[in-house]
Amino acid sequence: MMRSTGPGPSERGFTLIEMMTAVAIFSIITLALMSSINVATDGTELGTSYAVVQNAANSFAEDLMSELYGASRGSVTYYEAGTEQTYGSKIQFQVAVEADPDGEGPLGPSVLDASGQLNLGSTLGSYERLDDPDGVRAFITYEFVARDSLVEGALGVDINGDNDKDDTFQRGYFRRSAPDSSGTLVTRKVSDVWFVMGDWDDDTVQDHIFFEQKASEGAPARVGIDLRTVQLVGRHKTVIAAHVATSVMPQNK
Repeated sequence: MMRSTGPGPSERGFTLIEMMTAVAIFSIITLALMSSINVATDGTELGTSYAVVQNAANSFAEDLMSELYGASRGSVTYYEAGTEQTYGSKIQFQVAVEADPDGEGPLGPSVLDASGQLNLGSTLGSYERLDDPDGVRAFITYEFVARDSLVEGALGVDINGDNDKDDTFQRGYFRRSAPDSSGTLVTRKVSDVWFVMGDWDDDTVQDHIFFEQKASEGAPARVGIDLRTVQLVGRHKTVIAAHVATSVMPQNK
């Protein structure tokens, strides 16, 4: 009579303990891989976000400086909360524009106001020097417009890196006011990212966006520009901040 024999070593299945151990090891490896992927993704997102906000801030600053370069030094005016100061979140300046951009005679009456002066803020033609007798003058205005507040305590983040979460910043954009060639005043948003205004250096005084900058008493004043952008990125609300600090000397009297 033949006897039945059990499975050989190569035929034996996994025990429950072996299967549980394999599943546990697989789970640990999977979690480690997912964590690595998340870290890599977060790092890529942070790098991309910083490049976007820094480039946008640089681009806006360059455009503003280009217009200020052709401005009249004596016309630059700063406003804070509607009051004229030597600093502010709003700046207005006078520029020279081509008197006859199309070469077909003087500007039409629709471009000039009742007193014969150019309407506020013009981008007609190319700049001329303000002492050119054939040139006309215009004003351009840039203003920070607050949209909402970034409250560190509510967000649970330290935006300005001063080791507390007690600060509040105004977040907004810049708008530019200037009439077009028909004399119609055009006001438009000119910044592609959110800018912030507040006490960044923690000295209890609100930092200035635009300000008068003099090397010495009686010296011509440069226009100081201090721009900050903030973006909260990722699951942990990582603060991405870009800073542009520069100045420009208007070239016209």
